[in-house]
Amino acid sequence: MLAPADRAVGVTTFPSYFLAYDGTRLLAGYTKNGTGATAPGSVAVLDPATRDGATYVSAPSNYTAVGITDTFFINGGGVDTVADGFGVYALVTSAKPYTAVKVVSFPAQVGGSGFSAVADNGIAVFGYSETGTYVNVAHAVSPAKLSAAVSSRTPVVLTAEPQVAVGSDFTAASAFGSGVAVVRGPYGAATDVSRFSLTPGLTGDQPVSVGAREPVLTVADACTSVDLLSSLGSDLLVVVKDSNGRRIVRIRQGP
Repeated sequence: MLAPADRAVGVTTFPSYFLAYDGTRLLAGYTKNGTGATAPGSVAVLDPATRDGATYVSAPSNYTAVGITDTFFINGGGVDTVADGFGVYALVTSAKPYTAVKVVSFPAQVGGSGFSAVADNGIAVFGYSETGTYVNVAHAVSPAKLSAAVSSRTPVVLTAEPQVAVGSDFTAASAFGSGVAVVRGPYGAATDVSRFSLTPGLTGDQPVSVGAREPVLTVADACTSVDLLSSLGSDLLVVVKDSNGRRIVRIRQGP
């Protein structure tokens, strides 16, 4: 996933630990030494069907990314030639050269990039960390508003959209059916994995509804940790580590 210029001996890179899928292509990313929204970084787009190698695109401070059909949403400091501080940037992959657009604006002062997820019904959850405390927050955005932001090149103001009331800091987020799941608690001290349902508005321009928190997995003691959160279809995958070792737990929604 490293661009050729970053494969040289002595170049320090930091993987961003995401793998996004737009229905055809895969996206992975990494950053290099730097601070703030302009910290150097790149994403690699791989199209398995063409086997013509990866396309490398500048993406400073990329932290998380998710995909929908022919579009990646990258939570960071910019994509390609579009860089306007921390926010969410779309990389439209339906045709080459790929097109970059800023689609979500964060507050003027934030601590950094945040987490991203897209539920089965297309509702996206994007977040950032607060200045000073670096506590993560997130809001839900309808697919219609994201589509309009891509076509109009006018970003959605994230703080004007419904907030996901996590009730604490959180360290991971993933789609879980028609909702989003988060790992609550600070890094290294998770308390639980909880789900929030996401319901579309009556019309495409109305805000979505965020449901109340529903715990789906509780951390029993300090010897238990949650190492990874991901999705498999409409199910949730949780990598748990405790005295019995490291394993994947698959959680399904009840009827």
